Amino acid sequence: MKRSGPARPARPGRAPRPALGVGKLGRRLIVAFIGVVLATLLLYILVATMDTNRDIDHFVRGQENAVASTAAMAAGTAFHGGRWNLADLKTVTDTAAIAGAGAEVLDSGGTVLAKSPDYARFPATTQIGRPVVTRGSHVGFVRVRFGPGGLRAAVGRLDAQRFRARILAFLVALALAIVVSVYAARRIVAPLERLLIAVRARGAGDRQVRITDLRAVGELGELVDAFNAAADEVDQRDRAQRALVANTAHELRTPVAVLQAGTESMVDGVTEPTQENLASLHDEVMRLSQRLDDLQALARANSATIRLTVAHENLAAIARDAASRLADVYGAGDVRLQLDLEPVTISCDYQRTLEMITNLMTNALKYTRRGGTVTVETRQTDQGDACVRVIDTGIGIPADELPRVTERFFRGAGSSAMASGSGIGLTIVDELARAQRGKLDITSRPGSGTQVTITFPLDPALAAAGAPAR
Repeated sequence: MKRSGPARPARPGRAPRPALGVGKLGRRLIVAFIGVVLATLLLYILVATMDTNRDIDHFVRGQENAVASTAAMAAGTAFHGGRWNLADLKTVTDTAAIAGAGAEVLDSGGTVLAKSPDYARFPATTQIGRPVVTRGSHVGFVRVRFGPGGLRAAVGRLDAQRFRARILAFLVALALAIVVSVYAARRIVAPLERLLIAVRARGAGDRQVRITDLRAVGELGELVDAFNAAADEVDQRDRAQRALVANTAHELRTPVAVLQAGTESMVDGVTEPTQENLASLHDEVMRLSQRLDDLQALARANSATIRLTVAHENLAAIARDAASRLADVYGAGDVRLQLDLEPVTISCDYQRTLEMITNLMTNALKYTRRGGTVTVETRQTDQGDACVRVIDTGIGIPADELPRVTERFFRGAGSSAMASGSGIGLTIVDELARAQRGKLDITSRPGSGTQVTITFPLDPALAAAGAPAR
């Protein structure tokens, strides 16, 4: 019988190629883009046509008025000595014929003196009348009617050419809009589709998927980079979580095994429940309790972002409080404590920041030999940030161990010889610093000491206000 294993997660880039190289979103973008272009073109053509037609109509009416006025002036030249020269009135009809119109001339009594042969076929709606005035006297009247020929025919041909040009421009613009919209839709949708495929692949269990072979611009590029960064961060946290479980099991196994063996030997009667044996079991219980306290402290640090009480605090005052709490311990360890505190205001959680500085000072004390010095500094950096720095003259950290000192339960080769601990002190400091938008930086040279710096972003408004009241 053939055995079926778990379904393999889909790899990005295996999806069937959609039409035009885009999916539903891309097609919607194309339709929307083309719709906007077409609506813009139609609106432009409508407005341009209305304006142009109005201008042309105004021009034609002006020319027709000019023809009518010219005909009236020509008719006036045919009136001499109080009489009309009918032969000279032919100039009036010829003038109208040149403009593709017909004309008639009437005397002051309304009698028709001259008329174009085709005057009656011209529509009366286009008629324009002008008085004939000679030497200040009204001697007659001229009527001019315009037909489809002449200037109006030229305007008609111009309209036809304009219509064909608009249709051609419309088709060219539509083709260009389709090409540009498909290209733009691909540039927009392709990163989103690749991102969707990658997200589904991760959801199916493929933790190795990344988007590295895609060029995206602007916010889309930032989105792809954010996905890759988030995937790296999630993978790193998964690895840290697995390492935490493994390290926790390792740390708890020894005291539990000792307690089990001790109690079983007493139950079996192999050993007597003497005070010495019970004290040994008590020590293991205390060791187990210490490990649980360490784990609880680490859990609190991991969830500090949801329980921070942020306020404007003086970083120098917090460092001074931490130093005052550890002054006796430093004195007992014969380690000199120096303070170089410059008042600087930050937005932070007072208790969490105090916990970080106390942890750093405790670490520095553990790994500094008697007669050594630990210096605590607070100041504003040249980059406009605030920092607290703890510098010791201790044993230092080897270069190969320095990148791992913030890992959970990590203890260097020389740590056990100098001090006991679970190896999560700097892990807690790193978690609390990041929870407050801070950054932990550690530099060290074996035999020359260690410098640990926590940098906080400084609000410009707080920097301008100076030291806080608290």
